[in-house]
Amino acid sequence: MIYGLEDTILLTRIAARKSIELAALAHDGGTVASMTSMMLVDDLNRIQLLLDLASNDLSDIERRLDLLTDVNDDLPDDIVQSYRSGLDERSRSDEESFQALIVRAIILLGPLREGIALSRTISQGESPLGFSKANNVMKVRGILLNILESPQDTVGPDVRESTRVLAILCSQLLRVHSGRDLTNAEISAVLRALSAYETGFLRDRLSPLLPDPDRAQLNSFLGDMPFLVSVLIGRAVSNSELSTTFDDRIINNG
Repeated sequence: MIYGLEDTILLTRIAARKSIELAALAHDGGTVASMTSMMLVDDLNRIQLLLDLASNDLSDIERRLDLLTDVNDDLPDDIVQSYRSGLDERSRSDEESFQALIVRAIILLGPLREGIALSRTISQGESPLGFSKANNVMKVRGILLNILESPQDTVGPDVRESTRVLAILCSQLLRVHSGRDLTNAEISAVLRALSAYETGFLRDRLSPLLPDPDRAQLNSFLGDMPFLVSVLIGRAVSNSELSTTFDDRIINNG
């Protein structure tokens, strides 16, 4: 959901290397080898989690979230440093990129946890937004569409693009509210696009374009952004769980 093709290629390459390293340590009974093996196993599990996030598969996400909060915390620093010092230049670069990808997932931990909770509401056919929030989202979408209809020379390309992303976000939220179809691929695309913009940036760029009542409506919407992202994640979790249940039924009835 938050990773692209290049990230997937990188993670796959790192997994292949770490699997070979783990196999090479299998017959070494020493303490250092044992602790390094544990680190590699944890890393491989984290890589699989990140790959699942990349492929929009959230069906088993709740059980594995602790992998993001215990990143080599129990290992002595000298074990980690010894491992990294034995890597070649490319592998060390890959390790740095791997850690950066983990940080991106950790930043999403709050919305992921709330999204998992909201997925239960969504799976029961109820709206996680409720009437009041859904009404606000509908009004904000109208405000955003008005900005997009402004003459080209009055709205710069960066503002227009960020407005378009927010308008799509609103449309997706309303589809969740009404129970209409919304795929994980669509959710993933808007979350990746949204990650390019800080809430403060959006507020600073869009607020001057609006009269006071519209500005207050938009600021309320932007202030609710963490929850709104959680709503989309909740729908993605619900989609993944539904897909897994459907697949299981086919297998069991086959």
